[in-house]
Amino acid sequence: MSQMRLIPEYLSRIRRRPTSHRMRDEDLQPVYKDLEANLKQYFDENKPSHKKKTQWCPGQICTISHNGYWYRGKIMKVDSPDEILAIMIDFGSDHVLTSKQLYREILYPEIPAFASRIKLDRVFAKSGTWLSSDYETLLGIVTEYSKVKIKGPLNVPIPAAELYTQTGQSVNQLIVNLCPNLSRCTNLDSEDHEDDSVVIEKEEVLSLDIEPDTQVDITDFEFKMEPLPENAFKEKTLMSIVGVLSYNKVVLKQPNDISSELYLLSKKIQRDYPKQPVMENVKVGMPCICPYAEDGVWYRARIHNIDGLECGYVFVFFVDFGNVESVSTEDVKMMKPEWFDLPVSCYIATVNFELKTDNHLEHVFQHMKKLFGKNKWVEFV
Repeated sequence: MSQMRLIPEYLSRIRRRPTSHRMRDEDLQPVYKDLEANLKQYFDENKPSHKKKTQWCPGQICTISHNGYWYRGKIMKVDSPDEILAIMIDFGSDHVLTSKQLYREILYPEIPAFASRIKLDRVFAKSGTWLSSDYETLLGIVTEYSKVKIKGPLNVPIPAAELYTQTGQSVNQLIVNLCPNLSRCTNLDSEDHEDDSVVIEKEEVLSLDIEPDTQVDITDFEFKMEPLPENAFKEKTLMSIVGVLSYNKVVLKQPNDISSELYLLSKKIQRDYPKQPVMENVKVGMPCICPYAEDGVWYRARIHNIDGLECGYVFVFFVDFGNVESVSTEDVKMMKPEWFDLPVSCYIATVNFELKTDNHLEHVFQHMKKLFGKNKWVEFV
């Protein structure tokens, strides 16, 4: 069992679904400190310039200047030149930065990132996503160090792990005991985890040429919406805010909306996505399936924005979870007709107010983002 340092993740408007966390191996901490010092010394003495204008795209490697320090980074999302989400790949946190804080010159490209991703083994969010209070509770349990036991294979995008405190208590169990939104077990995964003591030998993986299924034209297909509660337009309704898209647009979902049908559909999509063709002639509003970068799993989505099409990416709205993410156009695939049968449960709602002046837009947007992950009473009009 390894001892690792838990890195606090800064909650941003990029919504995190059944979650992952970043950690560093404690044995590598001195090496990380040396790298951090070397980056600071080099770039303080040889500060890079912005002589050539860079059009940043998701996936690009960069150097980040932040609070007097320099970090190796990776671009995650680009909203505008003054609003770019980048992750510090060694420190482990993500930040919304401006293009003036990002540089193309990089050091140590051959050294792997120090911050590794894990997910808590068999910890499920009842609402479909971790709440900000869940993160705060986790960081209260693991203030700095944790012992980590990997459960399952390592050759996956995000391995599952059991965390333990310095006194040997299971962090996975502790956080479930303290957070009503989290559960240690679910009847949805019983077929995959009936007995943790069973050792499953890894079978040889064969490389197969998968022929796509016969495709049906889905041009005119649209997602069906799950009906709102019966009295939604007569009285206030408690809803979860699972996404904030702009200063006056939020994504709503009914609290504790756990669907076994959605789980089964996700398994079918994960099984069949290799057979689906890549989408051509991408347009805003088109339904599709895409992988989510945090867990590598494919989900239903809708094309949200194509401003980055020339750079090879688009923004998609994950219709069952409520977040908008950038995805490579190579990973945008066609839906099967039967995948439309299950209604989506996330509603994009326009907040009913008007700004007296555009000068208040950014202030209002920052305030709206604080509502993410909270339950609020909503009056539909």
